[in-house]
Amino acid sequence: MSRKYTIGEMAAIMGISVQTLRLYSDMGLIAPCYINPETGYRYYDSTAFSPIDRLKYLQQLGFSLAEIKDLYEKDSVSAVAQRLKQLEAQTLEEIQDKQALLENIRWYHRFFTQTQNGPAPKTPYIKYFPERAAFLVDRTHTNSKEQINEQLYLHKNKAPYKQLSYRRQFVTLYQTEAFFFR
Repeated sequence: MSRKYTIGEMAAIMGISVQTLRLYSDMGLIAPCYINPETGYRYYDSTAFSPIDRLKYLQQLGFSLAEIKDLYEKDSVSAVAQRLKQLEAQTLEEIQDKQALLENIRWYHRFFTQTQNGPAPKTPYIKYFPERAAFLVDRTHTNSKEQINEQLYLHKNKAPYKQLSYRRQFVTLYQTEAFFFR
């Protein structure tokens, strides 16, 4: 006869809370080996170790409990493999987004700290952008700074430019030909 563990003992062994183990049981993901009919106390045996561990690592991989239950009901290895492929693609996209954010943070850090070590350099701060967009607004004597900013923001916040990464918001150019490479 195998040992029966109380819900508290099983939770402690598996490194989860009693509430989590109750939730697993209530969802039908883990079944206690015995429920005392008088007290309602749940008892588990060693056969629950592996299924609980599997639940934990599937959750760590990004599966929700509802997805896990659905996958258990389907009992399909291909469904698990397909979901893992989706999670892989989602994770790669999140990593790329975080890498882009990190690059922006580093760029802004360099931008704001470049003059802290002394006077401004005689050469402009140079950064290579593999792709960039420039919005030009004709600055006539009738356009105020607010009108120019309004026009720039209108362009910047509409498709397809809305998704672009911006480093500097606005620059005043007196010779636009010198800005663009020919």
